Amino acid sequence: MSTRFPLAANCPDWRNISITLKTPGRRVNERNRPLATTVFQNPCKIRRRQLFRRYCSEAFMRQTTIVLAILGVAIVYGAAQANPGVRWPSFNDIKSGSGEPLEQAGLSPAELKLVRAALNDLANGKGCQESNIQSCDAPESLFLAKVKITTDGQTAVILRSPRPDCGTAGCPIWVIQTSGKVLLEDFGWGYSILPSHEHRYFDVVTATGSRRVGLAMWSFDGDHYRVIRCASTDATDRPGPPQVSEQSCPASIQ
Repeated sequence: MSTRFPLAANCPDWRNISITLKTPGRRVNERNRPLATTVFQNPCKIRRRQLFRRYCSEAFMRQTTIVLAILGVAIVYGAAQANPGVRWPSFNDIKSGSGEPLEQAGLSPAELKLVRAALNDLANGKGCQESNIQSCDAPESLFLAKVKITTDGQTAVILRSPRPDCGTAGCPIWVIQTSGKVLLEDFGWGYSILPSHEHRYFDVVTATGSRRVGLAMWSFDGDHYRVIRCASTDATDRPGPPQVSEQSCPASIQ
């Protein structure tokens, strides 16, 4: 038995294809019914399958593009929510403290050992060489506060130099995670932990100066804190939003 299939250039729909069966002694012409006994594939069906696969592939790409676009918007929105309109703290929100021995920080023996190791590394590093003696007395640092530094509850200690002659400008100040990681080094007399955060770490503001207080805002970049904004404000406890003047950051902390 031989079978002949008429095939147009655009491969018409199967239902409109005439199938001619040549058998001895008779001629049958059927319409609107697929040939179930054929031993090879219908070329129109193959073409339709190819077009269907191509359509599915293109549809998948379109859907993937849409999903990626939605994810991109969600990431941007999440970042905006994680750092919503960062504001400078008021003067009353800047904490200092008189300074206590590190042993009174309420650290576990393991945490105390890790923090002391970090302070010793500071004293042996570049911060204590030649004319730069900022970190030389780090091992004797005084404890200012133990704070929650990440959104998931990890803690850090705020420490300052034990120098008695710090004056109104301030002293070397450090933020060291209780795991032993040095997060921030600056010079000042006060600090404030902000509710805004990056990479789960809360933003930090350090303060220096007396009548006109210099402020530096620090944000975590995934490895350590870096200064992102600087400003100055009057040392006043008047109510209301702080009167802050934004300014460029000094080269020493950039």
